[in-house]
Amino acid sequence: MIKPKTLFFVLIASFFYGQDGFGRTETLSERASNPITNLSQFQLENDFSPKNFGSHDSANMISIKPLIALNKTKFFPIEQLMRIKFQIPTLPLSAKTKEGTSLGDTQFFDLFVKEEPSWGRWGIGPAAIFPTATTLDAGQGKWQLGPALGVSILKFPDWQMGFLAQNPISFAGNSHKAKQNYLLFQPFIIYHFLKNSYVISNGEWTIDWLSQTKQIPVNIGIGHTGSFINNLKVDSLLQFEYMAYQNATKSAGYVNQYTIQLSFSILFGE
Repeated sequence: MIKPKTLFFVLIASFFYGQDGFGRTETLSERASNPITNLSQFQLENDFSPKNFGSHDSANMISIKPLIALNKTKFFPIEQLMRIKFQIPTLPLSAKTKEGTSLGDTQFFDLFVKEEPSWGRWGIGPAAIFPTATTLDAGQGKWQLGPALGVSILKFPDWQMGFLAQNPISFAGNSHKAKQNYLLFQPFIIYHFLKNSYVISNGEWTIDWLSQTKQIPVNIGIGHTGSFINNLKVDSLLQFEYMAYQNATKSAGYVNQYTIQLSFSILFGE
């Protein structure tokens, strides 16, 4: 019988020194569209919600998301994927929010990524939220830290599937703002067709463990990866989202009902 201590060290050694690579070469479009990517990017995204629960006004969210993919080095034998997400929300008038545009909270995660030659890749690491909002309505007012986990299955030609999960938990911040402990769960499935085009579904669910509220959207989008001026590689994506289930309007003030998302990603190191 294998002792638990021996099994633990075998698993740790497998993570740090396991075989690299994957059974087939990913296309540029596959690397660009995958949330658990190994390709550095600079993403610009705009989410426009013309109709919202709890408000008669429209809402908008601009997101700036640098992704930094780091290869293994002699001194640090693990791949990493870091993402910083800056948000600029335009809030509607609701029971909990005043109408206006301001800077929102900043999100961050750092995944330590392990390639699995037989099926894909996975990563685990910390996630954090920093209370950078310039108005009380635009942010949660709390310093937050928690785990992040991502899984990407790549073994099926033309298909990608998996999830990205984060669970930030508040530990300090504005005493007038509510404590935070919630799951951000983003399942994704992507089908690639023609040359560098794809269909994607990757709605992000929110499950609040403290208030027992849920927001579960469904979405569909179409994207394309191509070359532009001076052979600059860009991935573009248009998505439509509908909030299939939510019970958070009362506590949040408003919840997006329909959303049109347009994003562009500049790709580096392809």
